[in-house]
This record gives sequence, C-alpha cells and structure tokens, in this order.
Amino acid sequence: MTKQEILEREDAQSTTIHLYKEGIFWKAYEYSAYRFVFGILKCKPKKQRFKETSTEMIHIGFPLTFLDTHQDSFRLISKDENTCTIEPVDFLPQMTFEEWKNSIETTVSNNKGANLMLPKGTSPTDEYIINKVRSFNIESKTPMDCMMFLVDLKKKINGEV
Repeated sequence: MTKQEILEREDAQSTTIHLYKEGIFWKAYEYSAYRFVFGILKCKPKKQRFKETSTEMIHIGFPLTFLDTHQDSFRLISKDENTCTIEPVDFLPQMTFEEWKNSIETTVSNNKGANLMLPKGTSPTDEYIINKVRSFNIESKTPMDCMMFLVDLKKKINGEV
C-alpha cells in the first residue's frame, strides 16, 4: 500500500487503527497513530514529509511482537500478513487530532546513510565508528530509527555504500 493510499484511508478518521507491516515493525499513520497513542500506548510520534505525498504525515512504529503482549488493550478486527486492524478498548484523547498533529515537530528526513557519509578516499575506522555511535542520540530515536542506523552503519563497514 502506498503512502498516498494510506493517507486517503486515514482521512476517513475511522474508529479503528490500521497498522502496516514494515520490516520487523508495525506502523500506524495519521489518525490511526493518534488513536494508538491515546488509546493503547503513549509513544513518541514522528511527523515527516514523504516523497510520495505532498503533505506531512504523522507515524509511529513498534515491534511486531507488541500486539501479542498487549492484547488486553485492544480488540482485533482483522489481521493478515502485511496489515492489521485493531480497535482500542479505551480511547481517551487529551486533544483533538489537529491539535495533536500541530504539536509534533517535523523530522527532517535525510537520505539513507546521508548522516554517515565518509570523507572521500577513506574507509570506516574504529574512531569514526565510535564517534558515530557516540553521537547517535538513542534516547530520542524510535526503534525504526535505531534499526536503520545500524543497517546503514553495517553497510558502511562492509563497504556497500
């Protein structure tokens, strides 16, 4: 499903939460992310502009195993290999969707690995890798950010970038 199709689906502002499998994570976008944050688990959303859409989208992500361990906080509507639809048991929003969306700062999206570029003609050294790991602020990153950081770092180490 494209980001544009997801955006169109989320415009309906359904009472259900639509989740999309991306790698080892479930992701929720826009109104589904809002309902998830105020109905199931308070987590840090990201606002990002995607190339496929001409607008900013809010999204959250969490490991695939989360649903198995938190079944008491939602009702399963449907699930297949790549999508899942759930409905929170309790939905207690502290603000409207628009207020919530406007309160989230936009994340500047770099090209994959752009923040890991090496100077021309050099290879990754122990010092370079240590500095990259030290400067990666894991406390403010989502699980997806952490996974992508490690994937990009591994590619740099293996000379695949």
